[in-house]
Amino acid sequence: MPLTDQEKCPENHIEEIRFQLLGPLEITGSTGPVLLTSARQRTVLAMLLIEAPCPVTMDRLVEAVWEDDPPSTARNQIQICISRLRQTFRQNGSTDLIETTASGYLLRTSESSIDVGAFRSFTEAARRAESAGQLADSVQHMRRALTLWRGKALSDIGGSLVRSIAAQLEESRLTLIDELVSMEHQIGCYGDSIEQLTQLVKDYPLRERLWAHFMTALHQTGRRADALLAYRAARDVLVAEVGIEPGEELRRVHGLILVDS
Repeated sequence: MPLTDQEKCPENHIEEIRFQLLGPLEITGSTGPVLLTSARQRTVLAMLLIEAPCPVTMDRLVEAVWEDDPPSTARNQIQICISRLRQTFRQNGSTDLIETTASGYLLRTSESSIDVGAFRSFTEAARRAESAGQLADSVQHMRRALTLWRGKALSDIGGSLVRSIAAQLEESRLTLIDELVSMEHQIGCYGDSIEQLTQLVKDYPLRERLWAHFMTALHQTGRRADALLAYRAARDVLVAEVGIEPGEELRRVHGLILVDS
């Protein structure tokens, strides 16, 4: 079942407006979805959300929108974006969300109203549980964190600055997936990871660790032939795309499967 808002929010506190960055940018007000069609406004809002609760300078907002070629009116256009965002928020029951600072703007909202904040909270809870030896609880926290993702972070917003930040978020997701699969395998839950890994090796075919996890899960669930085919697929893509042979970890897993006849 999908997580409820309260389950997704570790603090059990629901804001009038909620923001989702882990996928296309989505905004939900007290009465439903909030439409924001201006690409420029969406970029500015994305930057405020990413940096919250820290302020974002005017120069950084200009860079996010226009990169290295801003118009002479760039600062004025950012101010217009902020004004229209404030108006949109007021129309949806929230006031004073955006504060003007000495150098730029600050979005005032709780961490739990942004899915990135909830993702980080669940990730931290998972690592605390792992440190306490509560592996099953850690797995559950990790799964909840990953449920928040709806696709590539900020997938509908362009610009090199936003895309570079989105790539960092995606790296956090992949790191957590790696930790989750490793822990699931540690407690013997190999079958739980196969479906997810099947898609992940398609999405990230050059990540050898994902292939190693995939091969291990297949092998441990009695699918030795499929595990060997997965190694062949991994080798083929590595050779074709970057001209290298599989690394040490992938070769080690392959060797273990070969000798386990």
